[in-house]
Amino acid sequence: MGISIATISSAVMVMNILHMVIITKMPSLRGRPYRWVLIHIALADIGTALTLIAVYSCMPIVPVINKLARGVRPALALVHWPQYTSHWIFLFASIEQYYGICKPLRHSASCFVQKINWVMTLTWPLGLCCTVSIAALRYVSASHSATLRTGVLIADLIVRYAPLFLAGIPLTLILKNLRQKRERSLTRREKELRRSSVYLIIIHSIFITLSLID
Repeated sequence: MGISIATISSAVMVMNILHMVIITKMPSLRGRPYRWVLIHIALADIGTALTLIAVYSCMPIVPVINKLARGVRPALALVHWPQYTSHWIFLFASIEQYYGICKPLRHSASCFVQKINWVMTLTWPLGLCCTVSIAALRYVSASHSATLRTGVLIADLIVRYAPLFLAGIPLTLILKNLRQKRERSLTRREKELRRSSVYLIIIHSIFITLSLID
């Protein structure tokens, strides 16, 4: 199982690296806030793939690291960091797309949209803080009652998946707006925004499905 996960993760990492190269070279994305969204989604996937490769291809090393850390299980926390981050990326990306589709007149003037590159960058330390906090809570609760451990597990699920599910609210509003505009002619910019939103909705749906299966 470990070899299979490491192999699949390697393929995913290569695909996302190629995706990054394509994104950075596409003239239509230059100067668009959505470019930063795609870059950070790809980076999160690469980060997840790298950590999974490290954990499952170097399995004898992982128990030693975890033992030295006295039960904090840093290897597991390292794997979860890009996952936490990707969910925050989806939330902020859905808000940016909401402005573009549902509030087009405010899109370019929005401070949030103008600073989207910094917003996306901040998702990484935010995801790391969430990961470390949950890892610390798990360590503290390990020697306590089952009720406390269950509470930490529930807190982990909320902190990890709440941003991903909250992203569904603006994406649902976007989908409703896209259906209303389906019959009328669209400008080139509106068509680009429409394709971007559809792409984000598809990826978000895949993430939601995988989360429910997991």
